[in-house]
Amino acid sequence: VVCTACDPGYVCKAGSTDPKPADGLCKLGHWCNGKVETGCATGTFGNETGRSLPSDCYSCPPGYFCLGPGVVDYSASICPKGHYCPKATGHDKDFPCPAGTYSEQEGATDQNTCVPCPEGNYCPKGTGTKGIACPAGYYCKEGTGDGTESACPIGTYSSALGLVNGTQCIDCPVGHYCPDGSKLEPTTAPVPCPAGTYNPYMKTGHKLNCLLCDGG
Repeated sequence: VVCTACDPGYVCKAGSTDPKPADGLCKLGHWCNGKVETGCATGTFGNETGRSLPSDCYSCPPGYFCLGPGVVDYSASICPKGHYCPKATGHDKDFPCPAGTYSEQEGATDQNTCVPCPEGNYCPKGTGTKGIACPAGYYCKEGTGDGTESACPIGTYSSALGLVNGTQCIDCPVGHYCPDGSKLEPTTAPVPCPAGTYNPYMKTGHKLNCLLCDGG
């Protein structure tokens, strides 16, 4: 008995007598070379039966992602907010908006939909809202990606959220000091001078500026 190859677009089980068996037609989302059935690769889909080559799988359309193998219907896999999906995207997180930008649009197809983060907020990579309020002790200009990028200047502090520039930080009062928040913890409140010391000046940034009390 001479065994011959199954026709492309089909899979022949052991003992098959037909090169195009009725139960061997390559199923949706796959391609079949006559020997094995293989799912369409990630980033592609297949909505027709009887396909025989990897190239018979179609590229996932822009605005969607096809997490293969074996995707048949991509319509429910719309690109999420904070991301964009060009043609042949395989995963929903493949193309996040860069840090400092955001996108509230679903089904985005390119990076042009990512817009600068508004001032007073910061937007990490892949942000799908208008950002997160700038933390206390810092300020966030437009397009900020990390909330700790810009600390209140040395000699100032702030307990408020959502500052947009350093001028909103409050000058350190007398009897206290306010260290540089970019190097230490964020300065959200003035630090009292230690017992036995005093400071008659505002906007002081160092503990060393606290002077020893005079004798008597």
